Amino acid sequence: MLRFLLFLTLQLSALPSNPTIIHGSAQFHWEPALLRIDASDRAIIDWDSFSIEEDELVQVHFANPEDSMMNQTAKPSHLLGRIESNGQVVLVGIAIKGPRATFRTSSFVSTSYPLNMDLYLTEKKLSWVEEGALYHGFIRPLPGEVVFLSPPTH
Repeated sequence: MLRFLLFLTLQLSALPSNPTIIHGSAQFHWEPALLRIDASDRAIIDWDSFSIEEDELVQVHFANPEDSMMNQTAKPSHLLGRIESNGQVVLVGIAIKGPRATFRTSSFVSTSYPLNMDLYLTEKKLSWVEEGALYHGFIRPLPGEVVFLSPPTH
């Protein structure tokens, strides 16, 4: 019976799991329905999964509000809950869905396309590559503004 309850508890939580630090440094603190991350500027984290359920929260803390962290995963993931940060949060390959998904950050970027890691690390600029075409972007909206980018549909 205890094994079943432990399995059930693990299945109900969908917080991001199994991080691998690709660049920079980060410390992770898991609690029920909460993941706290203390990250260095330009940290790049490869996650096994980056799902957040409706009642879950991921908090990312940086030393400076201009700092940034890129999160990527190859496994299907979804965001239904909240992300809060005093800096920039970049998500790669993570679907945002759910009417209550909330992002309270100084800057937030989400893309399904791979990013140029070298340009991100050297200049903190985002560059997307798709079918031989190169898209460069550096978006800094004013407080309260939201910007959506989408590739052309065929």
